[in-house]
Amino acid sequence: MLVIEPIFEADFNESSYGFRPKRSAKGAITEIRNALRSGKHTVYDADLRIL
Repeated sequence: MLVIEPIFEADFNESSYGFRPKRSAKGAITEIRNALRSGKHTVYDADLRIL
């Protein structure tokens, strides 16, 4: 993990939250909520599960 994680992290989009270190479904929801509150009307594709 220490070797390949930095390689893959470099290719991920900054807005990607799935299976990433220090990211969570709650963080994704917060980002979506903030974007909507700021007036953005973007289509979001999300598969979220909070336990």
